[in-house]
Amino acid sequence: MMMFNVEDLLALPQLKVGKLPKNISEINLKAALDQVWDIMDYKLTAKEIETGSLYLGFDSVEDYSV
Repeated sequence: MMMFNVEDLLALPQLKVGKLPKNISEINLKAALDQVWDIMDYKLTAKEIETGSLYLGFDSVEDYSV
């Protein structure tokens, strides 16, 4: 987590002058959303809050890549 903050701070001057390099790559959107959901679910469960998820617009295919 700290590495992301350092990289963000180092990229800020490049962003201001419009020369930030773009890293374009293919990601698995469903896997990314599942990871975010796991983090949120862990935090909410620790506070004894019940949760659930529903993905609208996804095919029944397990790996949805973009």
